Amino acid sequence: MSKSPVPLSRIFDNNNRLAALSQRSRQLSQLNHILQNILPARFSEHCQLANLTDTTVVILCDQSSYASMLRFQSAQICKALSEQTGLTVQQLELKVRPFIKTCHITRHCQLQLSENSARSIEQTAAGIEDGALKTALNQLAKRCR
Repeated sequence: MSKSPVPLSRIFDNNNRLAALSQRSRQLSQLNHILQNILPARFSEHCQLANLTDTTVVILCDQSSYASMLRFQSAQICKALSEQTGLTVQQLELKVRPFIKTCHITRHCQLQLSENSARSIEQTAAGIEDGALKTALNQLAKRCR
């Protein structure tokens, strides 16, 4: 017998620590959204809000150059965050941590194979007896050319 899934809301009702963690995560996500609207457009892909402690906002940047540019604007950013959130933000703490970029597959993406990879795929397909797999590998190899 398998148990039916339990809704997260019921788990949170029974576990205050998880409920608090979920609430904190939502709060930081909302603050990050506000920060992204405050920052100049060129910063949005390179900076994100990581934490809020008392009167300090911690921002992660993927390059030191963006962190340096934000330092020069820290007073304006603190003021704008305070005005838009109702919190008292007095200080920015900037940290440099390269982000791991996630790959979003779209219809416009083109698969790029090297000639060597295409030849290897063709050679693999030549040695396979399964017709559907062989056809799929040959089509994959042709995309390169």
